[in-house]
Amino acid sequence: MMAEQIIAGFDPNSVRKVVSVAAPQSIAWQVFTQQMGTWWPLAMYKIGKANAVDAIIEPRVGGRWYERGDDGSTLAAFAQTAATQAKNAG
Repeated sequence: MMAEQIIAGFDPNSVRKVVSVAAPQSIAWQVFTQQMGTWWPLAMYKIGKANAVDAIIEPRVGGRWYERGDDGSTLAAFAQTAATQAKNAG
């Protein structure tokens, strides 16, 4: 039987994963938000019909999280409602 952890206000339909990286927090944040196409497996996880060549997060409220296809097309997955860099990750 798998143990379940119940957290107040936690959406049971969400997916959470913790990954530790050997980099200062500011660099990790920059790579995660500004260079998503370098680490996201675009060949396996994409939303458009074209071959995805980049994934972009526009770092502002109202900014898009989208992919760019090899044909120049763009397809937005989400729009941001908040953008906050964690002050103390650990």
